[in-house]
Amino acid sequence: MQLMIPAISIKAALDGFAVLGFNTSNLLNATGIDPELFQDPFASVPDELFGQLWMHAFKQDPDPTLPTRVGLAVPYNAFGLLDHMVGSSTTIGEAFHVLNLFLWLVSIDMSLDFDHRHGDWVWVLNDPPVPARFISEQWTLAVIFQRFRQRMYGFRIEEVHLSQSTTVPTERFEQYWEVPVRLGQHATGFRLAAGVWESPNQESDPMLQQTLRTVAEQVQIKQFEEAPLIYAIRTRLPEALREGQFSADDIAQELGLSRRTLQRRLSSENITFQQLLDIYRQEQAMQMLQNGETSMIDVAYTLGYTEQSSFNRAFLT
Repeated sequence: MQLMIPAISIKAALDGFAVLGFNTSNLLNATGIDPELFQDPFASVPDELFGQLWMHAFKQDPDPTLPTRVGLAVPYNAFGLLDHMVGSSTTIGEAFHVLNLFLWLVSIDMSLDFDHRHGDWVWVLNDPPVPARFISEQWTLAVIFQRFRQRMYGFRIEEVHLSQSTTVPTERFEQYWEVPVRLGQHATGFRLAAGVWESPNQESDPMLQQTLRTVAEQVQIKQFEEAPLIYAIRTRLPEALREGQFSADDIAQELGLSRRTLQRRLSSENITFQQLLDIYRQEQAMQMLQNGETSMIDVAYTLGYTEQSSFNRAFLT
């Protein structure tokens, strides 16, 4: 099955290339992408075209800092719905969680991981890993950094880790990130300055965010209808959680499938049952907590966690 990605991500990259002076028409011609695709904000293109775009760009500018520079150049609003959903969050920490929950609007193989054990780290993950993953990870991290720096008052980072290995001095990267950069690391991410995670967002607009979430969920339903098994599983999760019967075995039985068949068919859609369950729980938890309808412990039990500590580990850390 051919892996598809939202066309809006390629359009955003092209916007960044344009700011740096690239001839985007030549880049499009080299990859064979039809510019009319960008008229539909929810169109998709083969994932391989994103790699081809960068390959042709590196032929013109082989500097290893290119993904950082292009990411920093992507203008605000290039990601439309997602940009404004994140920008209307109550706090910077909530904005990161919202970004992660709805990152599927612009990327199907990227996610964020938050580590608060040694400072507030934000990691960009590429799953499944792809060749030259440092390009997409570094570009994504730079896009995130620039957006938060532009729109969130008080946003600051103190250190950057990049998975890219290169003989280019780190100073070349530091002139763009403006903080210490460490290359050749196990993952790509940055550490927020102390207190930034809890900082309020001065442009918070809960009503706007709720409206945008409603729009995003409608898009999500449209996508799930194109993958009937995933849609069928998600529609059964609310009742399954209430009944306490939400394991892969339980859902497979409900659908009249063996667990092995369920796993095999989900694998063909590039997702696992646990990932579906985790995504659903995160979406519902964010919704419940934002609306202030219930306590933290009630949210945990409603979503099938036997202890609040389990919920905390899965969602809040």
